[in-house]
Amino acid sequence: MNPSDRKTRQSSWLMPLTIACALLGLMGTWAYKNEVVNRETGGGRATPLATSILKTARQQDDEYREEIIALRGKLADLEQAAAERSKLAKVMSDEMQSVRVFAGFVDVEGPGITILLRDSPNAPTIVSPEIAERYLIHDIDIVRVVNELRAAGAEVLAVDGHRLTSRSFIRCVGPVIHVDGVPVSSPFTIQAIGDPETLKSAVDLPGGVLSGMRALDQEMVEVIVEEKLRIPAYSGSSKIQYAKPAEPVKS
Repeated sequence: MNPSDRKTRQSSWLMPLTIACALLGLMGTWAYKNEVVNRETGGGRATPLATSILKTARQQDDEYREEIIALRGKLADLEQAAAERSKLAKVMSDEMQSVRVFAGFVDVEGPGITILLRDSPNAPTIVSPEIAERYLIHDIDIVRVVNELRAAGAEVLAVDGHRLTSRSFIRCVGPVIHVDGVPVSSPFTIQAIGDPETLKSAVDLPGGVLSGMRALDQEMVEVIVEEKLRIPAYSGSSKIQYAKPAEPVKS
């Protein structure tokens, strides 16, 4: 445990404990004083000495009562403050977890869809190179599907297990498609977490991103509705070299 965390935890209970001990001490002293008064007065016989002792004891009794009330109030305030700090810590922890999910730094799971894109196994053999290219999956096909899923409300996306972030890129390098610099090959698996029916409807629209591939060959596309998907955390570099936090704009 970090020393500063240990010190913070100790300080969070040290003050309430101190006040509680003070309360117990005052109450013990109060009881002791009453016992002394009873002994000195002989259980009720009024003498000048007993009257003086009783008067002094009652004054101290009133002071102790007021101090105990004040300490109880402080203890209640500290207990409330501790509860509020605990609540604030939970809120901050939940918010930080949401930021981690948004940034892609943790594994996530949820409902969604899986889309499989594959080069056509039924492409005609005697065709021009231009026509043959249409039966292959290209980087632009994956980009269009990803963009359509984002527009339909997908919260988390991955291609072949590679978590996509705001800095992700998909492009061809020669004949090979790369996702964030990692080569991937057919069949390509696109996973999206979000409302399954909304996502599926978005990609299945007539004239949509998948319709052209399906028109060539139905086997090039498969869409699967998933009750639960698991998408791993982003594994690429998160180093920022040039972008820095901006200074507040002066009004």
